[in-house]
Amino acid sequence: MTASFLRPARPGRLIGTGRVVHRVGDIAFLEAALTDGDELLITTATATARVIRLDETPNAA
Repeated sequence: MTASFLRPARPGRLIGTGRVVHRVGDIAFLEAALTDGDELLITTATATARVIRLDETPNAA
């Protein structure tokens, strides 16, 4: 994951949003943002992840 911290977070409400930008097979490209109560952008992040079925994990419930 790569995160860019744009400004300090102040006490109060923080809102996180995320989405899958693109998915090809079992690889997903993700992005997220953190904003404060005034909708000012605090942090952005991107990541690449491998999507696996829950029953394929060693510790599946």
